[in-house]
Amino acid sequence: MQAPLYTAAEMKDAEAGHDVRELVERAGRAVAEEALRHFPDAQSFGAVCGSGANGGDARIALEALRAAGREADEGLVGDVIIDGLFGTGFHGEPRVDASEVIAQMNA
Repeated sequence: MQAPLYTAAEMKDAEAGHDVRELVERAGRAVAEEALRHFPDAQSFGAVCGSGANGGDARIALEALRAAGREADEGLVGDVIIDGLFGTGFHGEPRVDASEVIAQMNA
């Protein structure tokens, strides 16, 4: 597994003094825009959402995709699946349950 781009401490430093909710909103909208740009014919989107900010990004992306007239729900069903499971602070090996979800996304 590739090492994270940033350590957890570096991410906390980057978030300090910023409105994290606004950052999540912006990231989620950007994910939705890119998904629509790369997959313009997709009618449905799924997202696997973790518990952290990365999961929040994916949930906001789903909201934006629904606003754009697409079917968009949490889960592994859709023409396109958004990976919001882990963020940049993740390190180590995923737990067995997460590894199974990752395998399903990759399939």
